[in-house]
Amino acid sequence: MGRYKARELAHFWVDYIKAYIKVNPKNQLYWLSANSNLKFIEYWINKLGLELLPLAVDKYKRFYQIRFENVSIAFIWTDWIEKGNNIANSFIEVTGQALNIFWLDIFYFLMKILDLEFVKYKRVDFCFDIFMNMDYFYKNILLEKFKKDIQTFHQSKKKGMETIYFWKKELKKNTYLLTRIYNKIVDTVKKDKLYLYNERGDWKGGIRDVTRFEIEAREDLCRYYSFNKLKDDNFVFARLVKSFYKLNVQFFKFLNFDDFKKYSDKEKRDKKQVLYRIKHWEDIKAVSVHQDKIKKKLQEQKDFLKYWKYILSPDELKSTITMYVAFGKKLIKYGKTYEELTEILKNHIDF
Repeated sequence: MGRYKARELAHFWVDYIKAYIKVNPKNQLYWLSANSNLKFIEYWINKLGLELLPLAVDKYKRFYQIRFENVSIAFIWTDWIEKGNNIANSFIEVTGQALNIFWLDIFYFLMKILDLEFVKYKRVDFCFDIFMNMDYFYKNILLEKFKKDIQTFHQSKKKGMETIYFWKKELKKNTYLLTRIYNKIVDTVKKDKLYLYNERGDWKGGIRDVTRFEIEAREDLCRYYSFNKLKDDNFVFARLVKSFYKLNVQFFKFLNFDDFKKYSDKEKRDKKQVLYRIKHWEDIKAVSVHQDKIKKKLQEQKDFLKYWKYILSPDELKSTITMYVAFGKKLIKYGKTYEELTEILKNHIDF
């Protein structure tokens, strides 16, 4: 392992898809209206809600959201508002949350069930995560000769270096490729999506450090991609290696294709039969192992919505207990007994 900390792969997948599509005028999307803006799509034994929403942008006449429980799965924009000679395709955007929960199969399913004609990809994100602190990676692993290539960065006094970007972020200046490395836990907490990840357990009440390595393949690159390429682990791994392994070959050489393949096979194993049934329009049955995984992630989300904040460190656990005791003392001071405090908890908390 050399002089560096052990390398352990946390995640590996396609994390975001944006694709141009064509929509037939008789498509079921047009069945929805302001008076009847919701229908349900069956995916396994789960229901996905397809909603016609008020416009989020002024360039398209119709805007749809597809959700699973409270999780946004995808968005669709159709009917470009023509301005002069400018005409644009409709497009679908599949979120990282959807790809995390359902893997790449969800994109294929939505294209088929909604009868959408694929034109080309506009953006595809690939990523892998390592159980490692981002600031440690920046200070001890990233070679000095590459630090001069960093275009944008963000750091804080508490967490140190949190995010670095290579290449230019602006779309007008860079239509090919953007790479970034960042503290995934900090990013996920900010977006209220920690329920999607299961990095708990490094120590009681805490969460493990995760650094994300992410490629944003933009239109001039991903326009040549096909669905088969996106589901090919060799292709995705090669793209990630090309972008990141050069940053420190000695460090990354201990993470090889077998590590990525093992993770990918584990994620996909329970869904191969599901994808087969989708292709052949058979009844789609739940796969118990993966179904349990989805339920666990959704329960994490519901717990967050109910209890507001994650406890990410021993310090936060300590401050939460201090707050809890302070409110308990206040209630006792104003006449509540210890027994009544217990009853209050029983009556107001539904685990």
